[in-house]
Amino acid sequence: MYYLHTRTADDVLNTLKAYRDDLHEPLLDRLISRETEMMPVWENIAQQRLSWQQCHTLLEQIFFAGAYGTQDHNSRLKADYRRLTELNEKIAAQAAALSALLTEQGQILNRNAFSLERTTHIVDLIEMASEQNGHYRSYLRDPLDALRNQYDGKYWPSLEQILNVAAREIPEAEFLHRSEEAIVDGRGEAVPDYLRVLFESIETARSSYWKLPARFTLTDASLAILVTVSLDTDNISNERVKMIRTRLYKEGFPGAWATPRRPPPQRTAAGGKGSKHCIR
Repeated sequence: MYYLHTRTADDVLNTLKAYRDDLHEPLLDRLISRETEMMPVWENIAQQRLSWQQCHTLLEQIFFAGAYGTQDHNSRLKADYRRLTELNEKIAAQAAALSALLTEQGQILNRNAFSLERTTHIVDLIEMASEQNGHYRSYLRDPLDALRNQYDGKYWPSLEQILNVAAREIPEAEFLHRSEEAIVDGRGEAVPDYLRVLFESIETARSSYWKLPARFTLTDASLAILVTVSLDTDNISNERVKMIRTRLYKEGFPGAWATPRRPPPQRTAAGGKGSKHCIR
């Protein structure tokens, strides 16, 4: 369905129903089936005269917040972050151990008359690893092979040297979303964690191609209903939402406020490490 601007709650609800028909997600069914409870939210949104594209984008982000702001998802997020940190350290340790083994292997071969067939040249290793890579075969194989024939082994890094580089590098995972960083560092409170994700989702809608009206806001009553229905929990009071919203606003999560607040600059501790590596 299309309209110039939202005027009624039904405009918003019907837009959500059309979105639901494409996804068939339980959360969308709950947002729609609890129509009486959700009606103040749809009215709050409709009053701000969103275009169809703006309304669709906002509803999509509200759904994402409900889908990714649950305690189950947050528990997985924390577990994945811990595991990723462990893996980064183990990968570096394993690379160092493998490099040491290859070095010892080479020393034994050098002091004895042993023969061992193995792939050692970096170009040969790339060739074997890229056997099924059509882009490599079409564009890189011949130029690399020509370079290998032009420059002998002293110009190329050994496998041991490459592994030593991997052993020295222990990247620290960086969060692409501030809400997820706060969730991992937080105490696991369901309502604040959900609101962080919801507020960041609203900011995503604000900065999308279609944007949102400059004075777009959601009332504390609407936020409380979204918490209650999205998390399928007991009724959350407007007062509690207002308290959490104010706290998060001071932390730099503007969320439902019309005027975003700049987060305070992060201080660098004396003698602290440099910038983090970002794993994507």
